[in-house]
Amino acid sequence: MDILFVDVPCVSSGMIDFDVDGSLLDVKRKCFNPGLLTIGTWCESQGLQVKIIAPESVLGFKRVFSELKKIHKFQMAALSIMSGMAYLAALEIIDYIKQEEKDIRIIAGGWHIRCIGKQIFKENTKLDAICLCEGEEAIYEYYVSPEIKHTGVIRRDDNIAEEDYCRIFDVEKLPDVDFCLYENYYEYRPFIEESRSCPRKCIHCVHSKHSVRYRCFSVTKFIKDFENCFDLFGKESYYTLLAANFGINPELTVAKMRYLLDKNISWSAEMHVENPWEKYIDLLAPAGMKSVSIGVETVAPRVLKMMRKTNDGKNYVERAQTMIREFHDRGISVKVNVMTYPDLTFQELQETLDFIKYNRKYIDYINTSAILSFPDTVLDDMFEHGAWKHSWKMKTESTNSIHLFPVESELSRMSYNNVLQIFSNFKDEMNFEKV
Repeated sequence: MDILFVDVPCVSSGMIDFDVDGSLLDVKRKCFNPGLLTIGTWCESQGLQVKIIAPESVLGFKRVFSELKKIHKFQMAALSIMSGMAYLAALEIIDYIKQEEKDIRIIAGGWHIRCIGKQIFKENTKLDAICLCEGEEAIYEYYVSPEIKHTGVIRRDDNIAEEDYCRIFDVEKLPDVDFCLYENYYEYRPFIEESRSCPRKCIHCVHSKHSVRYRCFSVTKFIKDFENCFDLFGKESYYTLLAANFGINPELTVAKMRYLLDKNISWSAEMHVENPWEKYIDLLAPAGMKSVSIGVETVAPRVLKMMRKTNDGKNYVERAQTMIREFHDRGISVKVNVMTYPDLTFQELQETLDFIKYNRKYIDYINTSAILSFPDTVLDDMFEHGAWKHSWKMKTESTNSIHLFPVESELSRMSYNNVLQIFSNFKDEMNFEKV
């Protein structure tokens, strides 16, 4: 066996100092790791033997690995660390692999590694390399010839600037995703990639500093991927159209929706308020869209501009309200994301809650959180060097360990815990269920 891919488990939610219910950091959801699947699929298509495991804990990994090494001799392990929530587990897993099989090469990648970069080499002495790009070709090349440099991969002793190592993969070359690389794959929610990356640069998002070009999958590739999924999962499964921001390209979106019109399937996606949704909204429900997640975040024009969410706050808020109602009126379940922000005042938070209250009958769920500062985002830079360097990031033992920091809003008026309590009370008052 050539490569063991590890979907690193998150730490227990009880160890975390902030609420993650319903968010991308929610560790209770059973879902595929898309990056591992596409990288594993690519390596397999190049003739390698690969295996993916998705343990639910570090102890679970140790148990599975102990059994696997009785059967297989792995040449390399590739770990996907998708957030700081999985970081501590990854460090322990790396140490355990080297303890059991000292000759295995280990490479780590995923969004969190792209954020912290070579810092992980200081925090773990056993890791051999990191991948800072889309890993399909990079991981394969590093496996084949680890002794030479490869764009997108930094080895422990390489003296290379991280910013020089951006690399993207031609998604049209990817074969049908081999979902069967996951054991009991049918227990997971299937996904179809609609696009990669995001052209918007909201300063709290990891896309704000990583200059990965936005690419929308072709209609031909989209159809081919769906046909592959239909063979494996059928049309009764609930699908996710995977995109950081669905529906940016209206022409391609229309063509894709027309393909889905007679398929009688169900799916969901995430969208930005300023996407050109008017051009295809009438096709979405007939094409199977059952739920949309809209990143409203706030209705305070001053804060929206600070976020780089929009420069026209008034139009943005009007558009958000119209979008919520238009999707609801077409029978699509609407979920709205709301967050606090540095320097947000209580009055501005209240304006957002009033907006939700005013549109309550059109909204099925809200996802609320105090903002997290991710490493190597523009927002994080502003805490270290810029407008907020005198710190409203709450650093605790566990948040320091995982490089994610909850952010106070306006410290003199509202603490982090106050924010969570306000959100909790509001959800109860408005009779919102947790997602």
